[in-house]
Amino acid sequence: MKYVRRKRDAACFNSESFERPISQKPCECTEQDWECDVGYDRADHSRGNCVPQAGVQINNYNAPDTCKDYYAVTQGYRKVAGNRCEGGINRAAI
Repeated sequence: MKYVRRKRDAACFNSESFERPISQKPCECTEQDWECDVGYDRADHSRGNCVPQAGVQINNYNAPDTCKDYYAVTQGYRKVAGNRCEGGINRAAI
């Protein structure tokens, strides 16, 4: 997010109706924008790859018999809650 401000020592006046331009655009996704999904943990407990946790059985990729449309399968990653980054690293598509 970018804000436009006047200089600290400026001797100008902006009325209350003056609209300050604010521009917003999503940043590019980086490794820090992704976390491990449920049942997964970082391999080296820092920023390594997400791997299945010890003792946790990850379901196979076969859709259940009752599935009639789409079936979501985790790749071990999910975007951090509230994150709106776009482009860059996409761990959900690995």
